[in-house]
This record gives sequence, C-alpha cells and structure tokens, in this order.
Amino acid sequence: MRAAIKANLNSPDPRYMMLTTEPNYYEDLAILCQHKAIDLSIVRDAWGDSITERWNHWRPAIELLRRPKPTDRRDDQVYEHFEWLAGEMKRKPRKSLSAWLKEPAFDIAFD
Repeated sequence: MRAAIKANLNSPDPRYMMLTTEPNYYEDLAILCQHKAIDLSIVRDAWGDSITERWNHWRPAIELLRRPKPTDRRDDQVYEHFEWLAGEMKRKPRKSLSAWLKEPAFDIAFD
C-alpha cells in the first residue's frame, strides 16, 4: 500500500483517487460521528474492529502522506479523523456475540 501511495503521490492519475477511496470513506464516516450526524455506537455495532484493522493496514501509507514535503511542513492532519475513529473503536470495542446474546430479549407483540 505504502509503495502504491508513494508511486502515485501528487499524481493526477485517477488510479490514485481509487486507491484512496477507502481511507477517504473512513475519514468521512469519522467526521459524521464527530458532528453527531451518526451515533458512534451505531458505527461501533456496524463496523467495530474492522475500522481498527483497516487503520492498522493504512497507517504506514498515511504516515508517508504525513511526512513533510520539500517545500512544506509535516501535515499531521492527513486522515486525522480516521485515526480518531480507529482509536474510539479500540478504546471501547463492540460487545462480543456471546455478551449480546445474554442481554434481555425484546418483547415484541405481534397482532
């Protein structure tokens, strides 16, 4: 992943946009959570550990993107929201299936 990012960095090639689709998706999801457009508990229940796993996968490439450019300074804001979301998922993981099954069932009346 890191090599692909490095090879296409600052390239107008549409493949670079396709390559960054996944981290952009998680970045947008995190921003929605931070602004309370989506409840974090819903994201935790739906995606859970997979967000942390994907962050760990993308971290080396993101660290490359955060490196200072020759004419610029280090940019720690690259995918900062995705990083925050992964931290939230790690901080409070979703319940295991066995824990979920132990919760009281809903009483649903069918008429």
